[in-house]
Amino acid sequence: MKNSKFLKYLAITSVITIGSTLLQADEYNNEKMMNAHKNGDYKSALNFGLKSLEVDLMTFNNDRNHPELAENYNNIGALYADLKQYKKALYFYHKALSINKATWGTEDPAVAKNYSNIGGVYYKMGNLHKALRYATLALNIRKTWGDSNAYHIESQNDVNLIKKRLATASK
Repeated sequence: MKNSKFLKYLAITSVITIGSTLLQADEYNNEKMMNAHKNGDYKSALNFGLKSLEVDLMTFNNDRNHPELAENYNNIGALYADLKQYKKALYFYHKALSINKATWGTEDPAVAKNYSNIGGVYYKMGNLHKALRYATLALNIRKTWGDSNAYHIESQNDVNLIKKRLATASK
């Protein structure tokens, strides 16, 4: 009887210890990622971002669609965009978008952020029509937050810029 209680105690404390260790590792990698990014060392930042994703995957039992992973995917997408690896950036942005839409619905701020990021990558790639499509999707969500909301204004500016560039390109 005493052994079974002790084994249960060990099992519980092991899970807590492993969980807190993974959390500490994730926080460490995220901090290193942000510092490297701030210093313009995008390759190092990407390595820390990928390590953070790996830790989170262990934390969530390899559930690649866990809502907590969307932010990881978004951050990795941003790092690939900084490295001008746009196809990889789109892959990770779309993973984040898929999770956020499934978790929070289609009108959530996280979904608007994903649309905006995807539109930005298409803009950098010169695919203005797709850039406009995603920028408009972000704007339509952000419009509901009011005209003076900074994100609404940012999205409106993005749409206006893309439309202006499309008009110039068609001349």
